[in-house]
Amino acid sequence: MDRENNAVTELFCGRYVADFSEGGKVISGDDRFCRISGYTSSDIEAGNVNFYNFIPDDERDEYLEKVEEIRKSSGIGLLEHRFVCKSGEVIHIICLGDIFTAENGHTC
Repeated sequence: MDRENNAVTELFCGRYVADFSEGGKVISGDDRFCRISGYTSSDIEAGNVNFYNFIPDDERDEYLEKVEEIRKSSGIGLLEHRFVCKSGEVIHIICLGDIFTAENGHTC
């Protein structure tokens, strides 16, 4: 997208939930998340989607350090980072994350 020539840019917002008590397994994702990431609801239901696969290998340590800083301070954070889609394509996203404890006691 050519930001220099566009004063207004449409953004797509998707939502997913990953269960970190289950190794980062993605347990739900809306249609927009699926459209952005290339994963399907069937992929998610089959347990084939993992949060850790979203972050490029060479950036994962730095990303996880930032997430840990956010978790310790407020639990809610906004990060811009690269995201690995199902196809292997890497895109830039803005991610608003909220860490919470689910009813089953799992960290999501």
